[in-house]
Amino acid sequence: MSLILKNTTGSLITLKVSALDIPASGQITIDPSRYHFFQKSDSITETDPLITAGSLVVNDGIRDLSILQSKEYLRFREAFGVPFRSDPTRVNGFIAKDTQTAIEEVRSIANPLIVPINLIYNGTLSNGNFIGYNNLLPGDLTPIIVPISGTFTGFTWSNRDADSDFDLEFRKNTTGGSPFFTWSVTNTKTADVNLGTPETITAGDTFYVKYVDQGSNATDASIVLKFKA
Repeated sequence: MSLILKNTTGSLITLKVSALDIPASGQITIDPSRYHFFQKSDSITETDPLITAGSLVVNDGIRDLSILQSKEYLRFREAFGVPFRSDPTRVNGFIAKDTQTAIEEVRSIANPLIVPINLIYNGTLSNGNFIGYNNLLPGDLTPIIVPISGTFTGFTWSNRDADSDFDLEFRKNTTGGSPFFTWSVTNTKTADVNLGTPETITAGDTFYVKYVDQGSNATDASIVLKFKA
């Protein structure tokens, strides 16, 4: 992102600390090598009143920033002045030439941590069964423990029968309260389901998945719950 300073007045603005002149009713684009000047207390003392008065406007290359945003944007540009060169021996795809832009590149492409929990039910599911880690640990007696804080985003479903008709009720911290999400299907063998609105979760929350029979029973089922940190 860029750093552009706009002069909204009819007179020249001179910034002594950074040795910059901004023409009347004009603007200048600041070279990254000069970003560090705006970290200095003398520069802050010089620019803050101009920004507050509306005489000096900061633009990030996309939009004009508010007074508060302008002041913060000026003060935290130092990393843009630090050169960045990716290792030529590695194919890492970096475009950035400065440290701050490299950081933003990583943030834009990094995927959040997804933690899967696999649930299994061997045999034919019956109405009211809670699906747990496996049949030896019934899901209503041995609850599923969420290991991270974040969101529950969805799950995959797989079972042996293509004609299964059922509901899956998902509850958090209760076996009998209202489910926060219900999945209703007919003639379904496999699926990858994403919640329209992810459910907020906290590490240590308990999850319960209840099978409600609506016709042909599912057999030998596997569910993978997806939690995003």
